[in-house]
Amino acid sequence: MKTPIRRISNLMDIKPFHSLIAVLIILNLTGVGSDPFRLSMLALFAVLFSSMISIVLKYAFRSVRPEHKKHRIIEYGFPSSHSQIAFSIATIYSHYVPAITIPMFLVASLVATGRTFVKAHDYKDVLGGCVLGIITGFLVISLV
Repeated sequence: MKTPIRRISNLMDIKPFHSLIAVLIILNLTGVGSDPFRLSMLALFAVLFSSMISIVLKYAFRSVRPEHKKHRIIEYGFPSSHSQIAFSIATIYSHYVPAITIPMFLVASLVATGRTFVKAHDYKDVLGGCVLGIITGFLVISLV
């Protein structure tokens, strides 16, 4: 029987789910914030920026994943891209809409924790992704 956290993490690996997240960010269907479209564009920029940083660091550190699987696009683990992206989005939304800080970081924490449950990353990969995600979020905020 799979735990709820493991189910969430497995859901995050489905490629159509990534597209859905991108569409939701762009459209900001929740209408969060005083300027939902601007906030969505910042979040989308954070996703792209986080992804680029993560890929560069994965190849720089070449850290082996706990359970290397050939179907993974990138075989290296540090930092966890999922964690970094989740925390960068949480940082941006929390900065502009403080009322949703706790829910945003709870969801980001679930995403990060789930990466260790499915053995895609160890705790160092996830912790690195979380810290880098917060830094990336603040970089995006400061650049705008």
